[in-house]
Amino acid sequence: MRRRHDARPGGGENAVVVADSALAATESVVLERTDARPVAGGRVADAGADLTGTRREVEVAEGSDVAVVRENANPGWTARQEGDDLMSVRIDGWQQGWLVRGTAPVEVRYAPDGTYRAGMAAGGVALLALLAVVVVGAVRRRRRAPTAVAPGVGRHVGPVLAVPAAVLALGLVGGTVAAVVGALVAAVVVGVVRRSGDLADEVLPWALGLPLFVACVGYALQPWGSTTGWAGSAAWPQLLALVTVAGVLVRSAVQPDPPAEAVPAAEADGLVP
Repeated sequence: MRRRHDARPGGGENAVVVADSALAATESVVLERTDARPVAGGRVADAGADLTGTRREVEVAEGSDVAVVRENANPGWTARQEGDDLMSVRIDGWQQGWLVRGTAPVEVRYAPDGTYRAGMAAGGVALLALLAVVVVGAVRRRRRAPTAVAPGVGRHVGPVLAVPAAVLALGLVGGTVAAVVGALVAAVVVGVVRRSGDLADEVLPWALGLPLFVACVGYALQPWGSTTGWAGSAAWPQLLALVTVAGVLVRSAVQPDPPAEAVPAAEADGLVP
């Protein structure tokens, strides 16, 4: 429901007060000038121009003060006209617009696109590196001949380096809170593996998968466009996913080698040469 009222603000600062009723609540207030000049229609340039999802051109009609793109306003979009940055404005309460100077074409660009693509590329490289580590580790374990060791003795691989690396990685991704979460998860995983032995292989997969499952439930209950809000805008689903990632990384680092064949007690005690 929309209602229109004419107002004549005076000089200086003016306050607009809107009171809700028992039947309706105000969601937004849009102020329009009745003496404003026409707004550019937001026409996209010809097919020969550079048209992508993150870059386009807007033609400005003669006598216009504002160029409009008929899309939801987003602070990531920036506009330039003849090399000058334009001031962003919101039209009709939701449309993306910019104050223009003349009729030169306006170049509109989504500024975070470069950072986003760089992050995606870095993620792809990291995935390839992870796959390489997994493959190389599997090949080395198959080629390595079993070594006779005393029963109950296992060798743990790299927890001293893996734990700080996991904490640092989570800190770079999610900040200080994620680094603290990573440190706590790493300490718990290392303690469980060192104290529980084979029991860790039965408990940890379920324990580490549970946070990710809860995060998925959150996204299912609050998907994109939900009236109750999007779960992705909250921090807790991301932190839960990081718990699983940190636990898996640390668990893979402190995983003991396959148990070696037992040797006679005399040889384990060093009595037999």
